Amino acid sequence: EYYERTKKLKGREPALSKESRERQSQGTAYVRNEITTRKKADLDANAVTRESLLKSAASQTEAHQARMAKLAADSEATRDAIVNKLKSEVDKIRGELKVPANASPKLKAFLERQQASRANSAGARAQKELNKLRENVNSVVAQARAEYQAFREKNTAERRANADERRRISETYRSDLQS
Repeated sequence: EYYERTKKLKGREPALSKESRERQSQGTAYVRNEITTRKKADLDANAVTRESLLKSAASQTEAHQARMAKLAADSEATRDAIVNKLKSEVDKIRGELKVPANASPKLKAFLERQQASRANSAGARAQKELNKLRENVNSVVAQARAEYQAFREKNTAERRANADERRRISETYRSDLQS
């Protein structure tokens, strides 16, 4: 009588035998292991892509920095060459137009004006060369920066897509495990 009452209170016993329950738990463990293995393989493939994107970004950044440093060094060297050329031209002009000691004041003034005029024209030519150099360097730098910015945007989009794919993989396998 006690047995019958407790049986009713506990509810109905499962219809599965111990062996069936064991096979069912083994099947569930097998499916869980298979899903986990596939998930790990997919995430590993995604990690390889992610690493290649990160390495690509790092190498592109280093290349961009090296290119900018080279451009700066080249423009500085060219600028120095133009300034040295200007100095040598001015020295040459001063050397060519020596004012004789016995020259009249009018002749001295004329020769000094001529010397100043030639020096100014040499300075103007050098300034034009410097401006042209500055424009060229600015355009090359702007182009390099635009290329680098385009690469960064593309790389960022690819990395975001990679992260979204990683999330999708995790969610897909999580839902597979739950079902």
